[in-house]
Amino acid sequence: MAPAKHSTPTTSLSTPALPLSTPTSQTYRHIHTPLLLGIYIASFRSLVSDPVSTGFYLLLPLALLQGIYCAVCLPPHGDPGTTTTTSNSNSTSTSNSTIPPSARRKPNPPHTGSPFSKIIPTLLSLTLASTLPPLPLYALLVCHGAPLTTHLGQNALLALHLALLVTPQIFYVHGMSGEGWCWVVSLGGGVSGSSASASGTGAGAGAGAGASVSSTSATTTNKQKTQNQKYPNAPPEKSGGGGLIIDAVSAQALGTLLGAWLGAIPIPLDWDRAWQAWPVTVLTGAWVGAGVGQVMGGLVAERAWRVGFGA
Repeated sequence: MAPAKHSTPTTSLSTPALPLSTPTSQTYRHIHTPLLLGIYIASFRSLVSDPVSTGFYLLLPLALLQGIYCAVCLPPHGDPGTTTTTSNSNSTSTSNSTIPPSARRKPNPPHTGSPFSKIIPTLLSLTLASTLPPLPLYALLVCHGAPLTTHLGQNALLALHLALLVTPQIFYVHGMSGEGWCWVVSLGGGVSGSSASASGTGAGAGAGAGASVSSTSATTTNKQKTQNQKYPNAPPEKSGGGGLIIDAVSAQALGTLLGAWLGAIPIPLDWDRAWQAWPVTVLTGAWVGAGVGQVMGGLVAERAWRVGFGA
């Protein structure tokens, strides 16, 4: 019987974005949500009477709080504990066998700089969050029932608020990496499938494929060791079955979007309340959802919450 043709597996080595374990991070993580919701509650009456002006003035404190949260509580893009890399098994095996240990590239140490060293990444994240996502979010709002020809200012402000609530953390942790964004959007659901596919390919390809998968496993193990050194309480990666991962970045994003969706429910009800006007309830749901998501991320503080679908 002819040996099965071996196709080189390419495995994405992504890790959850876990919050930093410094005392400053631990402290601010507990006060971020009260500050966020406190500012919104204090502005709610003005928001009902004048959504455009009040919504515009709320953008500054929102961006400020989100920037502080990124700089104090999250590891920046490029940190070895959160970056997304792709490894080719055959090339890894060949390079490891030909390059002497002393010449191999060592992983960078975990980021331990002060929050002041994160000012530039934070400003870049806020700039990207306020310029790139609002237009797609505006289109998404219209597709979900937002007024197309009226309430243009309200729609634009709602899209800006959603962008600042959802995306600064993603830009800060994953940068412009397409794999990093896919990781967040899929909630890490493709990681187990990639590992299982690589294992299945190796099982049917013979000894050569087994060595390749072994090399991939070694690379994954090194990645996990780096993660464990930085976050010793984080659970190990589970093998077998699919799963979703809710981490410090995806928790607030998921809470914001779900809250905004639920916030649209009171609008068509015949209660005749001023706060039912567009987009007050949707904006309220987004802010509250962001707070709930951030608290949920705090509950899983030093861990990535894995929701599995298999053994």
